[in-house]
Amino acid sequence: ECFCDRNQEALHEQLDEVGRRVAASVNEVESDQAQRAQVVADLAIAKGHQDQGTQTLAKAADQRAKEQREFEAQQESLVPQVAQLTQAVAALRQGTSPSLLQLAGANRAAQASSALTYEERQLALD
Repeated sequence: ECFCDRNQEALHEQLDEVGRRVAASVNEVESDQAQRAQVVADLAIAKGHQDQGTQTLAKAADQRAKEQREFEAQQESLVPQVAQLTQAVAALRQGTSPSLLQLAGANRAAQASSALTYEERQLALD
């Protein structure tokens, strides 16, 4: 009797087992490929978000720099105006009148200043 005849059932079982292992391996490879595809898609989305965030950050930095320049320009014009108004108010409280030049400067400063309240402007202009 031949070896094949005697062990045919065992060979069929081994072939079935190999077939199951191949099928499981194929399923595992397909699953891994699907996961990889999902990771690649997620990475592309994250890259898009990163690019968008970088652009938003650059725009915000530009806006902040613009606002800083505007603030510094406004501050440069307001500081002398506030100083003139402070001197004018102090002079008025002491009962001495400032010179016409100081009064004109205080009037211009009070009228131009948006940092003063209505009452402070009126006080400086009266």
